Amino acid sequence: MFEIPNMNISLTQKQLQEKIVEAREEIKKGRPMQELLEKYKEKYSMQEAFLILLQAQLQAAINPQFHNFTGNVRKK
Repeated sequence: MFEIPNMNISLTQKQLQEKIVEAREEIKKGRPMQELLEKYKEKYSMQEAFLILLQAQLQAAINPQFHNFTGNVRKK
């Protein structure tokens, strides 16, 4: 998936996106972050659980129209 040294991340990009969507739905339902962290730590490594929850929180905070933003804003 990514080349991150010293990280235990074995999820593919597709699996990661599915888990992020799932976590975002749980956050919307009002589930506490500590409870979600414990849930994901049981299934995945600590780094993967943290990455899933961090991405879910960031996507919840960012306007959905910018979720696929590529950074190319210059007009030529």
